[in-house]
Amino acid sequence: MLRRIMKPVCLIVGAGLGIGQSLALAFAREGYDLALTSRNPAKLKAIQAAVEKSGGLARGYTAEAGDEASLRTMLAQVRQDLGDPEVLIYNPASAH
Repeated sequence: MLRRIMKPVCLIVGAGLGIGQSLALAFAREGYDLALTSRNPAKLKAIQAAVEKSGGLARGYTAEAGDEASLRTMLAQVRQDLGDPEVLIYNPASAH
């Protein structure tokens, strides 16, 4: 079985098509693997595709930023898939 070389991981909670995507692309350029979290799977797929098109690695995780149990479950999966995040960006959208 091939082992993946571990890169630093950036976790973006609230990854959207504006600031979240821009940050994801910037961190991918700097050599980070990305863990992207959103309530919206379609947004995750779009950002993941943009990161991968730029040559980076991104994984999408559906979670609710205001729900501790949801975040804990997501973080456990990120740690299993990519390793411990070195950078956490908390960027949830307001519902107002």
